[in-house]
Amino acid sequence: MSEPSQEPAPGPSASTWEAIKSRKVVQWSLAYVALAYTLLHGVELLGHAFEWPVMVDRVVTVVLIAGLPVAALIAWYHGDRAQQRVSGMEIALLTVLLAVGGSVLWMLARSAGHATASEAKPAAANPAAVTQQSAVAQASARAAAAAAIPPASIAVVPFANLTGEPSKEYFSDGMAEELINSLANVPGLKVASRISSFAYKGRNTDIREIARQLGVATILEGSVRSAGERVRVTVQLINADTGFHVWSQSYDHKYADLFKLQDDLASEIVSALRANIHTDLPQYAGQRPPTQNLQAYDLFLRAMSGANGAGPDLPAMEKLRALLQQATTLDPGFALAWAWNSIFGAFEGRTAAEIEPNVRHALELDPSLTIAHEGLALVSVMRRDWVQADLEFRTALTAANPVYPVRPNYAAFVLAPVGHMHEALHEALEGQRAAPAFAPFAGIVATLNSELGRDAEAIRFDQKATELGALSYAGVRSAAAARAGRTTEAADLAVQELPAPMRDRDGAQVIRDVYAARADPARRVTAVRELAGLMDKVKNDASAKAAPFADPFQFARFSALGWYTELGALDSAYALADQIVSDVPDSKASIFERANWAALWTPEMRAFRQDPRFQGLATRLGLMEYWQQNGPPDECDVAGGKLICR
Repeated sequence: MSEPSQEPAPGPSASTWEAIKSRKVVQWSLAYVALAYTLLHGVELLGHAFEWPVMVDRVVTVVLIAGLPVAALIAWYHGDRAQQRVSGMEIALLTVLLAVGGSVLWMLARSAGHATASEAKPAAANPAAVTQQSAVAQASARAAAAAAIPPASIAVVPFANLTGEPSKEYFSDGMAEELINSLANVPGLKVASRISSFAYKGRNTDIREIARQLGVATILEGSVRSAGERVRVTVQLINADTGFHVWSQSYDHKYADLFKLQDDLASEIVSALRANIHTDLPQYAGQRPPTQNLQAYDLFLRAMSGANGAGPDLPAMEKLRALLQQATTLDPGFALAWAWNSIFGAFEGRTAAEIEPNVRHALELDPSLTIAHEGLALVSVMRRDWVQADLEFRTALTAANPVYPVRPNYAAFVLAPVGHMHEALHEALEGQRAAPAFAPFAGIVATLNSELGRDAEAIRFDQKATELGALSYAGVRSAAAARAGRTTEAADLAVQELPAPMRDRDGAQVIRDVYAARADPARRVTAVRELAGLMDKVKNDASAKAAPFADPFQFARFSALGWYTELGALDSAYALADQIVSDVPDSKASIFERANWAALWTPEMRAFRQDPRFQGLATRLGLMEYWQQNGPPDECDVAGGKLICR
């Protein structure tokens, strides 16, 4: 009789496999692989769009690989707790969907990669491809810039004058400017400076483009009407993305209630911003008006409006300062008028002795007044007190009221003359980015690039300044031409920079001879002799001696320092430098004369800086104390009280 057959007992391997199947470890692992596949190609696609470094892909890949055993362990634990609520069919469908999605992303990423490669390959030979690639890069840059714009940001553009009287343009400008001042005091709200937004006045620039250039999310525009003793102001908030109005309001007040009108406007604008951009901006707390005297305020607005087109023209600037003087006579406590009187005086070319009393009085009235600290900084520059000038500019920067960005002036009047040229360029660029449509700031950036030997950038910013309405600076283009070996062009451009009296007395031919001698050493002795004769005539010129301030030939003198140095005539160069220092005492120095010492730091002046006599000149200029406290100039060291330049 045969024994009944018996089934073999399941071994350890069989029970383990059954546990793996019961816990759906394989299915969950496959689902994780599909998910990782999708994520990896999603990262690849985003990497192409935003130009991420390759390391991002590598890190994500490593993390996803390391996650596979973690997913398997979680699946095992999940099954062990009998929490198997997801069916095998659902997991299979999820796996298929993720795999399909990953494949789509993979194909898109490959397409983006091929497109990038096809643009890059013919770029050198195909101008159209270069243009297309540039357009793509610019679009990416604009997208990145737009993403960085804070929602709580605003620019106030000049208000339209609807009074029917062009002479009242200053009043509509003043209303917009006062709103800038008021909104700037709201914590958390970024406000474009007056110079930034007012630079677009008279330009047919799209509102959205203005917002993009200034880096703001909202634009405030408005109009002003007046009839008799009443003022009507209409304002609108515009969304920078769409160009559409999101809020509008009109206000009608008596002119005698002007300051209350401005406060009401600011309060309503902040409330409208809170409602439309959904931020936690605080309620507008109000601010004290700069003066209670409406007549003095009216004179101040006239002066500030006139400053937009006056430039460094002496008669025009004198008239503006006269308006401010009348304002302070009516209200001796009008700190802002005292401060701007000093600033106008500095840029008019007045000396420290003439402007210091005004700025000191402004600071006594309001120690926190930013523009007064800048005025005191300019006074310190004229005194050759570089340490104090730096301190005052930094004080102005930390409390910067957006009415007037101070970075470019800090760069031009302190950092560049003391030889911190790279820091100067950085500060000037920051200021220029904040006011991209303001021509003088573009001009400062052009000059600093030229003094650093960066001719391509210098020409680019000089062209930008010209497009914005400034006169092209021939010195920038002359330096670029000279460095490129275009001697005749460089000489012709340098002649354009000469004062008319120098051109009238055969000075033009002397300069052409100088530039020709730079390329022909055999002609240098004659060129040095001719240049010395020209500079002697300048020294004895009656118009220079009769000038009330600011030697009209000062720029030519600093240019001659470079010409002597390039001709190898260091004795003549140092004799001229000593003469400049002696002939321009503090009592007659303007900020422009002090700023011109930035000419010491050009590439062409290297031999001048390496001469042992440079130590004595730097000491006379008051620079050693600054370097000991704030670090040596670029490419130089200070050791044991001695300056050593490489």
